[in-house]
Amino acid sequence: MLEIKNLTVGVPDDSGIGFEAMLDDISLSVDAGQSVGVVGEAGSGKSLLVHAIGGLLRAPVVPFGGEVLFEGRDMISMSADDRRLILGEELSLVLPGGRVRLNPLEKVGRQIMRVQRDHHDELSKVEAHQRAVQLLDRVGIPDPELRAEAYPHELSGGMAQRTVVAMALANSPRFLVADEPTTGIDVTIQRQILEDFASLIREDNVGLLIVTRDLGIVAHFCDRVAVVSEGRIVENAEVREFFKEQKHPVSRELMRATVLEREKAAEWSAAAASD
Repeated sequence: MLEIKNLTVGVPDDSGIGFEAMLDDISLSVDAGQSVGVVGEAGSGKSLLVHAIGGLLRAPVVPFGGEVLFEGRDMISMSADDRRLILGEELSLVLPGGRVRLNPLEKVGRQIMRVQRDHHDELSKVEAHQRAVQLLDRVGIPDPELRAEAYPHELSGGMAQRTVVAMALANSPRFLVADEPTTGIDVTIQRQILEDFASLIREDNVGLLIVTRDLGIVAHFCDRVAVVSEGRIVENAEVREFFKEQKHPVSRELMRATVLEREKAAEWSAAAASD
């Protein structure tokens, strides 16, 4: 469904002939009904990969080779107009930093309505509004009718991020690319959103590529995992095999960091309970 072939992204060097690679010869595929987790240390190139898939690269960062094929169509070489027809309809992006992604001058309900009507002009305003409220409720926003009339600055950071998820789901896409989709969201709501993603995969055969720093999410919600380091995929494995044995030093370091983080959280929880 999504096939990335030998993708190289970077910035031109001073000579104007060569370039400095930021993503180097990335190849990765995700089938319908499958979820793939992309993990790696900060600055490894995970989010840059998401931007490349969505055609969101901005100069001087440009692709220098390879393809990003969505159902056989190259997202890189196609025109911006053709890409817009796909994004938000067939393929949706969930990006972090909810408030940054929302128009500060427009009520959030209207923003979700606009995403729908941009692709389905046969929808009435009433139908689009009802759907917007349903989506806000689906991602765990309390009083969705009221929140639909709010501006982004009137929402908490977590609510803003959930609104971004709602917008991504507005047109029932067949593929989701999610970059840290649950950042800043309460743990209970995190699980609700991830379970919603899992339901889409299971029931609607949706494909999911999820970028996350949380190996717990990978363990519970992904079929495969790709580890990115310094712009390269250094390990690509079935989730069960990955958690049995990490073959690359970066993978092992990520696992150690996760274990230490969970041990520290358990210590803090025990200390708080004793107090």
